[in-house]
Amino acid sequence: MSSKNQLNDDYKKKYIELLNKYKQMERKNMDLLTNLNTINYYNYIKHKNVFNKLKFLNNRINLLFNEKIAKINTKHDKLISILFFVHTWREFSSKKSTAIGGTTNYVIDLVNHYKNKAHLYIITIINRRYMLVDIRNNKEIVYDLGVNVKVKNFEQYDEDFYWRVKSVINELQIDLIHINHIIDFPADLALIASEYRTITSIHDYTFLCPKYFMLDIDNKICSSPCYYNCTKCLDVITEEEYNLRNQSIKTILIDSEKVIFPNITVVNKFKLFHNIKNDVVIEHGISTSKFKFLDNYNHKFNLDKLNIAFVGSVDEHKGGKIVKDVINNSPINIKYHFFGFSNDEYFKNNNSKFIYHGKYNKFDLPYLLQKNKIDLVLFLNQVEESFSYSLSEVVLAGIPSLSFDIGAIGNRIKKDKLGWVMPITDKSQIVINKIIDIFTYGDYYDVKNCIKKYHFMTNDEYADIIFKYYISKYKPRLKDIYHHYRFLRQFWVYTIF
Repeated sequence: MSSKNQLNDDYKKKYIELLNKYKQMERKNMDLLTNLNTINYYNYIKHKNVFNKLKFLNNRINLLFNEKIAKINTKHDKLISILFFVHTWREFSSKKSTAIGGTTNYVIDLVNHYKNKAHLYIITIINRRYMLVDIRNNKEIVYDLGVNVKVKNFEQYDEDFYWRVKSVINELQIDLIHINHIIDFPADLALIASEYRTITSIHDYTFLCPKYFMLDIDNKICSSPCYYNCTKCLDVITEEEYNLRNQSIKTILIDSEKVIFPNITVVNKFKLFHNIKNDVVIEHGISTSKFKFLDNYNHKFNLDKLNIAFVGSVDEHKGGKIVKDVINNSPINIKYHFFGFSNDEYFKNNNSKFIYHGKYNKFDLPYLLQKNKIDLVLFLNQVEESFSYSLSEVVLAGIPSLSFDIGAIGNRIKKDKLGWVMPITDKSQIVINKIIDIFTYGDYYDVKNCIKKYHFMTNDEYADIIFKYYISKYKPRLKDIYHHYRFLRQFWVYTIF
């Protein structure tokens, strides 16, 4: 018998055992199994293979056991209950992947820090459906809330979303809402923010720009977001929808107990268009201990063979055009490296001046930069970044940066002496001349010494600061954990991990 057939037979045997166990439990626990849409595995698995059947039955049985245990123990506590809103969650197919957005990483870091001192839930979007992630007993149980995503740019109401989320907040005894994004959420999120205690974290310019990047139709920084200008870039939003979006954003910013910004440049930009009085600036933390470094790294540059890198994303709004021009027009003593991803095929082909290293695990970036003897990292973004984890990772590697003097990257480099800034330009020769000046006349090693002394706020330190805001006005109340299980069982279990 082949190993594959043996594996299938083992699965079938295990499946029969679990099926019998499940039916036994079903007979003994009819009072618990009230929603056939959730617990009737036939509708879910009739076209699935044996492995998926086993996975589903295992999940279902685990949930039933947890509920029974909760009922027996009648567990109560007074821990604060927090509900996060974020537009994406981790990749289920690759649990160790770090190729997810900064906002999602931000929430994951907070969740990991708070999971033993709070009840944590996340409402997110998976496969164009609103999902509830329940963080419990070191597991993540993902429930399908049964509501499709009908909006994109926070421009419409969705009554189904509103009432479903309200039921989640009330039944799970949520004490605090933490909004982290409005992409793919309806304007009802503003109503929720006005009805419940809310904190909002600003991660980018989505609140100001429906296309997220604050660039106009010519890919220049937009200085006046308004309906007339926005429709030049986004022709699918009506004036009524734009006004609803704008008013809903004002509601969130006004009604939020705190609006947390990652850099002063973002606050200044927002205050040009919104009246914000409850703002606080806290730069993001970083888990320095998770990163990989080259042993005994002590690199010195060689003017005859300079290695310069771009990291993260290099698409049009991230300076794709000028990056290509800089590479093509640079002298032969400069070799360029690209660590990251781009939709432009140019960046996927090596040549005499350029090496494409491809995607990377974020925790490996300092090691990769050091291993390839990178002397300088360029940030030629055309957009005003709100923080840039990539800059933090470059600083961790001990390498200076050069950027345009815009947004948080320019601000952080100037403020903390992490490299050099220059006026924004689309002329590649001006950038090349600045690079040559840095290595010929610049204070390169003075900057490297400043970088060595730079103090990173850790994720734990950052999370402790945020938690103080959470509990500052929290009035402890008794939570019935068994009641929570009874409420959540009505929803389809999307996955458990």
